[in-house]
Amino acid sequence: MEGEKPYDFVLSYMLKFIFYFSTALFFAFGVSTAGKPVYRQKELFDSRVVWNHPGILGSNCPGMQPSCFIRVMKQRHADPEAIWFIQEQPSLFHLKTGPAAYPFAFKDLGRVDLTEGCYLSADLGCVWFLVNSHPLMILVSPGKALEVNPLYKRIFSYLRSQKLLSGVEATRSFFERKEDLPNGKQLYIFQFPFMPFACCPAPFTARVGYLFSRNGEFMERKVLTPCYNSKFQDIQDKRLDNVFHLPSCQS
Repeated sequence: MEGEKPYDFVLSYMLKFIFYFSTALFFAFGVSTAGKPVYRQKELFDSRVVWNHPGILGSNCPGMQPSCFIRVMKQRHADPEAIWFIQEQPSLFHLKTGPAAYPFAFKDLGRVDLTEGCYLSADLGCVWFLVNSHPLMILVSPGKALEVNPLYKRIFSYLRSQKLLSGVEATRSFFERKEDLPNGKQLYIFQFPFMPFACCPAPFTARVGYLFSRNGEFMERKVLTPCYNSKFQDIQDKRLDNVFHLPSCQS
């Protein structure tokens, strides 16, 4: 252009380059309008995570150590997803050593999925892991949340007074359902039956939900209303639902 100085052309070119480069980065990394990153993490777990040979682990790893599981599974040419599942567990339990759960089952539920991990010891049973989320794996457990919830505290106190519950640890968890909420959020609901004695059904079942954003980012763990097992009847013939007016788990 007539009258344009050479350095003006260079400056104009540099500004255009910066503009297009910044725009490309914006869309490549998925930054939302609120300035918060949108997680586009590749799903690492699918049905290939399942390991169908627990007997091999039991005969070679009596201590159920993660390092032993990994060594044996590599020798047996296990899928990398199954091995990765074992490798991730110590950080979830905050333990450098300890028993590991092998991947027993997988549920494809959309943005966030479920993997059931089972221990070789019958006393430990099985636990659920939410996977392909952010963070990658989340151990499903009520933790201490039930003990500080007002309703659950009253239920625990009542059961102890009737000599129907000594502790507040659930035996295991069960997946109830997934709820699709407004704004693309998803709530994964789990049940935690409480067994007072080995011979008897659970008098009530705790319920906890895990809330995720539309992009699979974990938001919070929600303590939900428990349900009453109508098959249970305590020694004084008083039903728990008449005391606390809980909905039936069978409905």
